[in-house]
Amino acid sequence: MLSPLPPPHLTPPPPTAAGERNPAAALAVNAGGTSNVLSCAAAQGAHNGTGTPAAVMAPSTIAVYGCPPAPRDFCGDDAVQRPTTMYGLTKAHQELLGEYYFKKAGVDYRSFRLPGVISADAPPGGGTTDYACAIFAAALTTKKFDCYLSADAELPFAHMEDVLSGAARLLQAPGARLSRRTYSVSGFSAIPAQWAGAVAARVPGFKVSFSPDFRDGIARSWPASLDDSNARRDWGWNPLQGLEPTTDAMLARVDSILRSSDEAARAWGVPPLRGRSVVVGGMAAAAAASTTTTSLSAAP
Repeated sequence: MLSPLPPPHLTPPPPTAAGERNPAAALAVNAGGTSNVLSCAAAQGAHNGTGTPAAVMAPSTIAVYGCPPAPRDFCGDDAVQRPTTMYGLTKAHQELLGEYYFKKAGVDYRSFRLPGVISADAPPGGGTTDYACAIFAAALTTKKFDCYLSADAELPFAHMEDVLSGAARLLQAPGARLSRRTYSVSGFSAIPAQWAGAVAARVPGFKVSFSPDFRDGIARSWPASLDDSNARRDWGWNPLQGLEPTTDAMLARVDSILRSSDEAARAWGVPPLRGRSVVVGGMAAAAAASTTTTSLSAAP
């Protein structure tokens, strides 16, 4: 067991699309930052007098793969890594460097490759999978959304609740149970058309168009689905949220955020929602200007 347990650091680096616009910055932040953290972890034992290096939990990404040669369907942990973006390249570097410090310096490095993470905790930043978060704000305000991926661009996703639960399980797993230092994990796979259908079923009149840009090519270079059997076996990865409950939870959470203030709506790039009525799931969700939350059907 790790003792004490280090908190998982899940604050994302610059998204893939941003990394392609400024690859030098992505390289400096991701590769340089990872090297600094692992070097400090290795030196920690000498500084604290225990001789035991610090443990490091650093999430990776499905962007480490390149399809082909990696398979798009049911891509496994040991698939060939040929990343097509600077973000993926730096995360492949992180995985190898973490394993190096584990073998050479005893750093208890642990990681999992995240798919598209669905969360309302921060506004979408224009990353390749961020359309699946931005779609909710658009549905609740303008009732129209132009997706920058093709309707059939399938990708794996996971709800943030499952990601946080999984991080805790990985951190707490006995080291003897781990067969590798980095694991692929996934909750469910979906295409933009499925996200559009799930939201439209709950928000009458919602329309989605598709205008693929360079991010569509990035999406198609990533796995459409993942084999996460090693994570399930070794440390109990067990996602509970699928497309439908995730849609319910996101509509409720994003609605609450957009009603909290005009500034929050601007951060999400949509018109203010306070004081407006939105029909969700066939129920009128009216809110007065002073109201900050609205009751909608939602998964936990």
